[in-house]
Amino acid sequence: DGVVEVMGAQGSPWGRFTEEQMIAMPEKEHALMRNTFAAKFTPRFANQLRPMMQRTVKRLLDEWGAHYETGIRSATLQQALSRGVPAHLAGFTRVVRERDIPLEHYRAFLGAMRLDVTPRPFRTFNDLVASYVYGSAVVVGYFLTHIYGARDSRSFVRALDAARDLAVALQLTNFLRDVAEDQRRGRVYLPADALRAEGIQELDAEDPRQQEPLARVLRRLASVAAGHYVSAEAGLDAFAPDCRLALQACIKVYGRLNERIARPRASGRLGSAWREAAIARLKPRPGSRGGAARCGWRGCRRR
Repeated sequence: DGVVEVMGAQGSPWGRFTEEQMIAMPEKEHALMRNTFAAKFTPRFANQLRPMMQRTVKRLLDEWGAHYETGIRSATLQQALSRGVPAHLAGFTRVVRERDIPLEHYRAFLGAMRLDVTPRPFRTFNDLVASYVYGSAVVVGYFLTHIYGARDSRSFVRALDAARDLAVALQLTNFLRDVAEDQRRGRVYLPADALRAEGIQELDAEDPRQQEPLARVLRRLASVAAGHYVSAEAGLDAFAPDCRLALQACIKVYGRLNERIARPRASGRLGSAWREAAIARLKPRPGSRGGAARCGWRGCRRR
């Protein structure tokens, strides 16, 4: 109730459809229509719409990037709003200016999001980090370092270094966890030279013949991620004391997931069933306290 108003869609085709059909329908008819629509939105159908979705997301990213530049050029929050910058982005640009965050960080972030729209192979690990991980995750760590703060002014560079290590580690773990899912979306975040070294010229995460060589690639990259987790944890003392616990929890939880990825599997399968099993290992046992924390430093890729 009120969804049309919340979305600002009064009088639009979608708004009229929602109000006159979806909301006003009796329960049984509503369920029938909902189930009919759900059956249509299959992965195959989504792939048919992918070119249109890519054009739409690219246009939205271009508009968002233009709003960011307008907000940065605006002297005050009120001026940014008067120039059409969305409220939350206008507020973000104020934070960027007030905290002296380098303007290029958010531009790099938008660049990584554009690579999600029109993905390309990454030749090497260095290419992956420089072309994608830097914008999708490292700059997010830099943002948060500027906000959280360092222990003191002399520790700020060390805090940035730890933020970079944690961002690379988290993003790598995400990549390794989601290989099959990413491929279904037309994206491969594994370095091409690492795949070729195991005899994989073109990745097919569902091909039984690729399971073992692909598992070796994942273990090797999980080892790289583990090194970054260790380096990030060694730099925790550079951050302000009141944020260290959250960062340490993030390292521990995702470090455990990374260890699970590196562990040999009896099934040998790398599809969604294994992904769910890996995540399930992080859930608390019945009656236990705590659980897998969510970490805002994960990076913003995908999705």
